[in-house]
Amino acid sequence: MNFHMERSRFIMKKVVSVFLCAFLLLSLGTFPVSANDVDPVEDYTPIDISTTAGSHGVYKHDIATNTTTFIEPEEYAPDLDSVFTTPIPTMQDSPNIRPSSIIGTDDRTIVRNPTGVQTTTCRVGSRFDDGYLEEGTGWLLNNRYLITAGHMLYSTSHGGYADHTAVYVGASGGEYLEYRRSKSYYVGGDYVDNDDKQNYFARGLWDDWGIIELDSPVNVSGLTYLGLRAVNSAADMQDGSVYYTQGYPKDLNPDIPIWQDADMYECSGYITGDYPRFEGRSITPRYLDVVRTNIDITHGQSGSPVYTWRNGCYCAEGIIISGPEGQNIENCIILINDWLYNYINDKI
Repeated sequence: MNFHMERSRFIMKKVVSVFLCAFLLLSLGTFPVSANDVDPVEDYTPIDISTTAGSHGVYKHDIATNTTTFIEPEEYAPDLDSVFTTPIPTMQDSPNIRPSSIIGTDDRTIVRNPTGVQTTTCRVGSRFDDGYLEEGTGWLLNNRYLITAGHMLYSTSHGGYADHTAVYVGASGGEYLEYRRSKSYYVGGDYVDNDDKQNYFARGLWDDWGIIELDSPVNVSGLTYLGLRAVNSAADMQDGSVYYTQGYPKDLNPDIPIWQDADMYECSGYITGDYPRFEGRSITPRYLDVVRTNIDITHGQSGSPVYTWRNGCYCAEGIIISGPEGQNIENCIILINDWLYNYINDKI
């Protein structure tokens, strides 16, 4: 009898030990084991990504002559058989997208002395005919051209194209490498044609990008330019890889007496997977890609690059659009798709 009781106790101890070991292994498996592991999904916020930018033509505006010409999309069209993009929506319903996103702890850090690709990030300010100043961010494509948000360069509410745009290269805290002004603008066709309250969310937002031709080349040696990589959907992005951005967020630069003295801030995080636009609704079409991110984005970062490490260099894959001042619009990342990529390479 005693033998059977002891044997039963031994077996029970073994079972409990095995169960505890299995539980511990499963528990350990839920913790991050490397820097590339993605944080829990509740620490993320949804954000739209536009896949159609550049596909409806480009307006070129010459500041000196005040003339505007339209560049047809056929002039730089990619091989359409190899490109899949989501159709532009006829309506928008994005209750989950927030116009200013600080996710969890504010992870933005100040950049006192820009280095590497930060040196080609620029503080940008555009003055319009009615005196209005739009402030934002941009980055140099090369020593003659800079890319930013379309609403930095054109506004129906303020008289059309900006009279001029000031560019401070590698600026932070009042220090900068060089100063340049704009010579001409290139702005997304759908943005210019739909820059009004009625149509901006339906079409204009998804083409809200612009390029500035500088009045003279930037003459600074040792600058590090971001590469470009065409991405046509969320599937082309590196799910689980670290993405970076830097710019001049307005909330961290409040009430500065001279706008170009703003501090640059950097932030990194993840952009992970598709996210259903209409959460909780069944069989509702999701017109545009939505992803989750834990990158902090606020007003003033419009025109900032979204980039990651690709094939031995940092490559931009998107442009942050956080909206014109005073407009409570949702955040968006405009992907540098094949249309934009071709336009930049063929025309710039």
